[in-house]
Amino acid sequence: MKLHHSEWDFAPDLTQCNRVVCESPRWLCRYTDMLYSQMQGGAGEFFILDNYDKLEPRKVLHWVGSPYGVSQQDRKLQTAFYKEMERDVQETAWEEWIQVQGSVVRFLENILANHFIPAEMKDEFALADMFKLAGLHLAQDETGNTPQRLLDYALAIRHYLAPTALILVQMRDYFTAEELSAFYRETQAVGLGVTMWESHCSTIQVKEECTYVIDEDGCSVW
Repeated sequence: MKLHHSEWDFAPDLTQCNRVVCESPRWLCRYTDMLYSQMQGGAGEFFILDNYDKLEPRKVLHWVGSPYGVSQQDRKLQTAFYKEMERDVQETAWEEWIQVQGSVVRFLENILANHFIPAEMKDEFALADMFKLAGLHLAQDETGNTPQRLLDYALAIRHYLAPTALILVQMRDYFTAEELSAFYRETQAVGLGVTMWESHCSTIQVKEECTYVIDEDGCSVW
């Protein structure tokens, strides 16, 4: 599964660990803006080839533009988490849930019976409503360092949203060489490829990573 662009002489394998360096801010802005736009459904010149199938980036990629924006409480993650919890309840604790639901309905009916304003309610409510009421959410260590937060987020989106590849923009410098190697190993272990998009070649080198460079003139070097 490779990421192609009409102006590139290379095509990174998205299932692996990559670094794409755009040495000119103009090229970095151009390509990151275009890819992000395509992931939101816009037009652009990026496409993904999986054998002979041509795929839209938004079908395969997940994008992170800031380490401070990652959260296990993202709406899509929460929705997927609730759906998984609902399946678990249906398989292991359905009778208990029916009892809880009945108790809550009777409790509210008793309140309404003594209320002077006419009101009515449904006979049942969704399990997700109970999760929201309880504030059930994916745990996140807010005290951890940036690499650990990014790893926790990467593992969560792989499990719940199932992208093939993760794009991290201007984040490689947050890692030491040891942290970066560990990050790559753990994401590879769950089948998530990672590509770092950068504006400069870092002195940190790791064996797991394949590097591609677009120089100031827009020429590809790898």
